[in-house]
Amino acid sequence: MATWTFSGYNNGRGAAVTFTYTAAFDPATNKTRVTITNYTAAFNTGGASGYCALTGTLTVKAADNAASYGTLDVSQSKNGNSPTVSADVSQVIEVSHGTGTSKQIVLSFSGDINANYYHSYPNESSTVTVASATARSLSLSAGSGAEISVSRQSSPWAAAGSLSHGAAVYDGDVLKISFSALTGYALLTHTVNGADFESGGSLTVSANVTVSAAAARLTYTLTVAADSHALVTVTRGGEALSDGAEISHFDQLSVTVSARAGYKVSAADINGTAISPDTAVSHTVSGPVAVTAITEALSNLLLDVGGVRKRVLILIDSNGSRKTCRMLVR
Repeated sequence: MATWTFSGYNNGRGAAVTFTYTAAFDPATNKTRVTITNYTAAFNTGGASGYCALTGTLTVKAADNAASYGTLDVSQSKNGNSPTVSADVSQVIEVSHGTGTSKQIVLSFSGDINANYYHSYPNESSTVTVASATARSLSLSAGSGAEISVSRQSSPWAAAGSLSHGAAVYDGDVLKISFSALTGYALLTHTVNGADFESGGSLTVSANVTVSAAAARLTYTLTVAADSHALVTVTRGGEALSDGAEISHFDQLSVTVSARAGYKVSAADINGTAISPDTAVSHTVSGPVAVTAITEALSNLLLDVGGVRKRVLILIDSNGSRKTCRMLVR
């Protein structure tokens, strides 16, 4: 219970008026519910016996929202010298606050106090703080490749909008927390206050808030498809890679395709894009990588064997060094 007392006197005659009330602020609705249970006027008639009366209006409004208010009409009277006039009531007034870290209501009275026909016309007010914001910390920790997005959806204390690391949040704030991974990464973990938290979920603040996320680069497989006469070299930072090797997004590969002696590269490609033989090609990994190489003999001739034309490779051994010899069939 709380009370508000004010006085209104004229020539020493008048009354002290006390209102008894409760005020409860609800952060979920940003409203204060005021219940007025009693009002009392203790008159001073200056020693004269006579008529005493209290009439007027008690107004309760939100200090930061003049459009939200409620009123209670007051009317009590009694004959006698210095009487106390009291009335029990059950009047509920609910007011809506604006945005701010302090919630206040204004009690005001305007009316007429008549003490033995000496009138006073008080116009009194009092501002009461019914709630204040409890500030909490917001900590965001995103590892390489991870992103965290926090926005305040609603709050009795502060404006909605995006929040960054170190921003002030308050008990009763409703936060939306989302997680994402940059291109080439996959999220590993995303937590709020150490517990797994679904991306895009809502959190009502009641303590300090710590948001964390970790990500890892996406991994793929290297595939090398080449015939027995092809020579395929794939390196990553000087490290030789073979068919089936694990590669990661953004890896830089160097790819060279050549052919053994007596053969030439007839077709070579990386993921279907042709590359030149015997030339190192740089490739940035953004998915699975397939290197293909096909060779054919450098020199040959056609022979008619029993009516069937056959292609024959001719190799000449000169002092242990194999050389090719091209022959034309006319």
